[in-house]
Amino acid sequence: MNWNALAAIATAVAAVAAAAGFLATVRQIKAAARQDRTEWEDELTREYRQIVRQLPLSARLNGQMQDGDIEKFLSIFLDYFDLSNQQVFLRKIGRVSRDTWKEWRLGIKGALQAGPFAAAWNIIKQRNPDLFAELKALEATGFDADPAGWKRLSR
Repeated sequence: MNWNALAAIATAVAAVAAAAGFLATVRQIKAAARQDRTEWEDELTREYRQIVRQLPLSARLNGQMQDGDIEKFLSIFLDYFDLSNQQVFLRKIGRVSRDTWKEWRLGIKGALQAGPFAAAWNIIKQRNPDLFAELKALEATGFDADPAGWKRLSR
């Protein structure tokens, strides 16, 4: 028996086993990171639900609201716009997945283009033109852009 050949085979087997272990560890780390991101994205979705749950049913169904009612609930609408702006920003810096962004973008687009949310959005933009730069930039694209490709907006 050639001990040198046996040692070489054992070394090769150990190297393959180490590489396989390394790859398995990398896969586990990536899977854990995806799970963490999903849980974090879900938390932002829960935050959205908590905000809009405070609005009257007519607002949530994109129905009609009197101007006085919009004013009455303006702070809640403001919380929604702040969250939406944060969502755009988080996608811009790569913290939100493409699939989640597609869903969020459609929701933001639908809210800001019609009904009480649109009316409140117009009020907020008029009163505070310096707020929500990311959300305004998304609106300027017709809500079709992916902020992941944007450069940092100047403040």
